[in-house]
Amino acid sequence: MTSNQTSMLSDEEAILYDRQIRLWGADAQLKLRQTRLLLINVNSLSIEVCKNLCLAGVASITVFDNTRVTTNDVEQNLTLTMSSTDINEYKSVCTCRVLQQLNPRVQLTAQSNMTIDQIDDKYIEQFDYVCLFNYYDFSTVSHLNKLCRGQQQIDENGKKQVHFFCAGTFGLYGFVFKDLGDVYEYLSENSVGSESLIKGEGGNESKKIYYMSESDEPSLTYDIDWPMLEKSRYIPLSVLSTFTVRSLLYPFTLVRTRLQVQVKSSIYKGTWHALTTTARYEGFRSLYKGFLVYNGQLIPGVIYITTFENIRSHANILTKNDYLRAAIGGSVASMVAQILACPIDIISQHMQLVGLTIPNKKPGTSSSVSDEKIKHRQIRRIHVPKEIRNSNYLIFKHICKTLLYENKSDNNSRFSLRGFYRGYFISTFLFSLTSAIWWPSYYFYQRKLLEIQAMFFNSFSLPLLLIQCMAGPLSSLTSSLLTNPLDVCRTRIQIERERRKVLQIMNELWQEERFRVFTKGLTARLSHSCVYSFFIIFGYETVKRISLKEEYQGQVRW
Repeated sequence: MTSNQTSMLSDEEAILYDRQIRLWGADAQLKLRQTRLLLINVNSLSIEVCKNLCLAGVASITVFDNTRVTTNDVEQNLTLTMSSTDINEYKSVCTCRVLQQLNPRVQLTAQSNMTIDQIDDKYIEQFDYVCLFNYYDFSTVSHLNKLCRGQQQIDENGKKQVHFFCAGTFGLYGFVFKDLGDVYEYLSENSVGSESLIKGEGGNESKKIYYMSESDEPSLTYDIDWPMLEKSRYIPLSVLSTFTVRSLLYPFTLVRTRLQVQVKSSIYKGTWHALTTTARYEGFRSLYKGFLVYNGQLIPGVIYITTFENIRSHANILTKNDYLRAAIGGSVASMVAQILACPIDIISQHMQLVGLTIPNKKPGTSSSVSDEKIKHRQIRRIHVPKEIRNSNYLIFKHICKTLLYENKSDNNSRFSLRGFYRGYFISTFLFSLTSAIWWPSYYFYQRKLLEIQAMFFNSFSLPLLLIQCMAGPLSSLTSSLLTNPLDVCRTRIQIERERRKVLQIMNELWQEERFRVFTKGLTARLSHSCVYSFFIIFGYETVKRISLKEEYQGQVRW
């Protein structure tokens, strides 16, 4: 450091501020030493700002606050204590008393006998910067901003105004506002080597804008968080989207259930054979047995998605890893939703099996083939009399009554809700595990597809919605392959009339299917889940974009 650079700084100042002088130079330190600040409202944010400015060596700080210290203030203010000298004293007085000890060279003044409404231009003109913290009355904030703009102070560079800052915090979120005036200069990270002009409100002044990168497009996000959504629009549209997809794909849901309960291939050879056989022998309407009950899942579906989005948003407290946040949100959402979803699932599964019988002869087999070769162990499901099978309402009523009045070991029927929650724990575990796999996989595949696009197709950009619709089926493929045996076991437990232990069911499945248990009903499940994921993600992501709050419009990539 040369002697002329420190000629206006004392030796003591040069030693005290040595590190920051090395960082930004002596001239900047001299300007800082001449700066006068007004800090309005004492809270955790303003105290931290005030402390840092005091240590930096400004000329003066006026702390403006006419409220008194309470016990609640002590917990969020490092300058306050529970002593009798602080409690019921003015916050501004306590703050100045403590911060003055950090740097005696800074003039600290407590202003406790005025309110914000009493601030006028005469008071403002004695400061260079005005900082307002956690104050949310817009008319007052706007008035202070206009007062600052009105103070045109002359320096060697021309005219300048009293600078106005406004800042606040909300838990993990915060904001800061700086009035840049009518005309300002900035650097953009968008467009190399070009420049243009902007004009002030009067059109008389102009400044150059310098660009630094190749594209003038603003950066867009592809992850829409829960706080960004207009809930009154998002929830109804989400329900409508889900209902539409469920309506289109319900036959695959019915066929999947039937394939999972049959022994080996005793009734159906596969997914397509099950669809055509069901439609041929039971009529096309049979493909929608239990459909209305199944759509009762829309209610737990809304609970699921709102819980998922909320938990994922707040999981920032636990981890910053997006995959872990998604896994936590998905598993918790499944546990909550299953309280309502399990009874609906059980009833709809029983209705899907109504009319499931063994044909006297397998299609394509000769009459000489022994019936023993196609013998089917009848699942001990609820029997629905033939005379009521044409009425979905009577079927529903019969199944609910049977589940409510289960036969006990003494052959007495007793009222109980346990029938509606058969296999609840394995069902909750299955869907929580599936969600914990599905959501992280979805975000993983989405990012990898974006990387592949950037690597091989950088000449053009695929719509993000298309990439997300590809990531959804890939996630379903992953989760279905890993959890299929559990899904088969869950279905078998829930549709049997008799209550049996999980281990007993699993042992029985192993004896019947051996390693085929890993692929039992898998084609139907994959067909359903992959196609379902494609359409549900299309609806889910589209609805999220349509439901964006106004301030986020244009900030999300399509």
